[in-house]
Amino acid sequence: MDMKSIIAEKKLRPLGNKQRLTQTDNTYNVRLFLFDSQADASTYFKTLCAYAQKNPPPFALEILLVRIHTIYSQPFGLVMPYERTDSRPAYAAWHREAILTCNETLRNFQAADHSYANLPNYVKELFDWTILVPAGFDPDSSAGQAILSDPPENGFPPLKV
Repeated sequence: MDMKSIIAEKKLRPLGNKQRLTQTDNTYNVRLFLFDSQADASTYFKTLCAYAQKNPPPFALEILLVRIHTIYSQPFGLVMPYERTDSRPAYAAWHREAILTCNETLRNFQAADHSYANLPNYVKELFDWTILVPAGFDPDSSAGQAILSDPPENGFPPLKV
């Protein structure tokens, strides 16, 4: 399944559907992996996407490759749902294995926690983003259509990039 084509066809946007983000009531619902260079952040993003192709996540989720305004010296980041506050145990287990595998390729990042609601104010540039989907994901099913839509009442404001 070519998720980039589906995203373009449906005119989806990052943070446009909370169902693709962390499922929690906790303010800290974003995991940021911050890198010194865009190349390193991009390598980690691609490695995570490749891992998800071979070992699909238990739920659909989106990940973003960005540059952010930050107090850290690493401005390039991978944004994904925060595994420690997500209410779905299967996601925490998948996240752990995914990160351990990706760390074999590259592990020079600063981890930080944040809030999806604040990302529109902190993201300076969006380089790439995608939606990782579970095995057997059917984009034409009612559940697939719910994930692959951006209902105005169920997302965050657009990124100001």
